Amino acid sequence: METSVKSEELLASMEKHLRRQSRLAAAHLLTAVIALVLAAAALITVMRLAPQIEALANEVSAVAGQISTVAEDVQVLSTDADKTVEELDTLIASINDKDLTGLVSTVATDVDRLALTTEDGVKDIMKKLDTIDFDKLNKAIQDLASVVEPLANFVQRFSR
Repeated sequence: METSVKSEELLASMEKHLRRQSRLAAAHLLTAVIALVLAAAALITVMRLAPQIEALANEVSAVAGQISTVAEDVQVLSTDADKTVEELDTLIASINDKDLTGLVSTVATDVDRLALTTEDGVKDIMKKLDTIDFDKLNKAIQDLASVVEPLANFVQRFSR
């Protein structure tokens, strides 16, 4: 009788452990399914946002190209201005060697040429700056931020 009671207790204990293992296996399976669903949701989100991110990146790249062109033009204008200043320095240094009437005429001509060259260069730069659509650039940056921010928040939640 004593062995029968011990056997029954042992069987009850085994049954209890089997139920517990069964519940743990179900919890693991549920966790795996949830992780799979979340991974699929993240993949779908990334796939949906990729074309928008690419389009925004292309817009930002185009505007950056325009800005680069303007910067190159500013560099050329700066170089021209430096050359003109050097020429003026040479003219001023030679004042003692020339008569003032001819020198004033030459200096006036050079200053006029400098003013025209500088004015033309500034006009060209302003025209190119006017072609840059800063509203579009700002909108593209805001759109990019609005697309990337939710994705960053989503990824941040699962990176901890």
